[in-house]
Amino acid sequence: MRAIAIKRRFEQMQVKARIASQLRAFHPGIRKTLVENISDFGVALVQARHVPFSKIAETLNRGGDEASREQWVRRQLDNAPMGTWQLFRPMAECLLKGLVERSVYLILDPTDLDDERCTVMLMLAYRHRALPLIWMSFEIKPGMITDSVILLFTELKKWLPPGLQVYLLADREFHGIDMLALICAQGWTPVVRVKGATTVTLADTEPRPLSELAPAVGQTAFYNQAWLTAHQFGPLSISMACAPAKSGEKLDPWFIVSTEPASHHILTFYAKRFWIDETFRDFKGYGFHFNQTGLHDPDRLDRLVLMIALACWWVLSLSIWLHRMHLRREVDRAKHPRLSLFQLGLRYLNRRLHLGEVPDVELIPVLVGAL
Repeated sequence: MRAIAIKRRFEQMQVKARIASQLRAFHPGIRKTLVENISDFGVALVQARHVPFSKIAETLNRGGDEASREQWVRRQLDNAPMGTWQLFRPMAECLLKGLVERSVYLILDPTDLDDERCTVMLMLAYRHRALPLIWMSFEIKPGMITDSVILLFTELKKWLPPGLQVYLLADREFHGIDMLALICAQGWTPVVRVKGATTVTLADTEPRPLSELAPAVGQTAFYNQAWLTAHQFGPLSISMACAPAKSGEKLDPWFIVSTEPASHHILTFYAKRFWIDETFRDFKGYGFHFNQTGLHDPDRLDRLVLMIALACWWVLSLSIWLHRMHLRREVDRAKHPRLSLFQLGLRYLNRRLHLGEVPDVELIPVLVGAL
């Protein structure tokens, strides 16, 4: 048993060294201890698949008893020699540079941890998942989400290379004309769902609620040259769709506004917004149980999100490689594959570690095919 434990510890050290090597490539001047600590934390998090400190401590490849390892985990989230954006930016820039001359779909959405804490994220849509790019945690207070989005947009715009066609996808939390104006000010194309009660003015018509224009069930409708609210913000296009209501629920039509002409394409673009819900499940119950963290300080939450984001990128990179090499069935052996890209990569990674093998480490996913 001792020999097996020593072997596994050596293999974990090799994985940690590979992660550290890639981090140093993006941050040549970073302190060696910081790189090693991030690498240790990342490997332990992927194996634990839980963010509670006790769970991470159980898989942490460090000496000492469980209490001392748990205390080490706590200290890492207090460690602030570099900001989370500063650490993540060069990796995000590397990923985005590979998408020049392509259309990219950024998804904006908040996730509430409880009644007091929220993290708002901007993610890159990719194959029914979304890759975290930038985020901010805060205590829920009036105006905080808008202030956070302004800061996120301002920072992310610095990371984007020229030559990207950016579509910003957002749900009804971000339907206001101030938010639409903010998206347009970045040079991005809004694809935002608005509420049916929003007042719209079409050419040569009186103002009315959007709900009066809702199409019949199973139908779509498209309008151009539309102005929203009494402020007459526009001109915008409105693409509408109405799916059958679920049992016991009311109809909930889509009213999607954009600066591009109304079309089925806009509806298809907006449907990608739901991919972030899958990633939030990866963050929470189906992956790292982020909602069980117990943390309250926004800075500590942001550092934890950094570790989860690095883990998600690593896992997704592995799953894309498995798919491209036609090795999916090594993990997903069902007749009809059911695992998501995230679950595929996570299971493959933990299987390799369990078998005492050293998995590949590529922190920057190679995004192939359509986004």
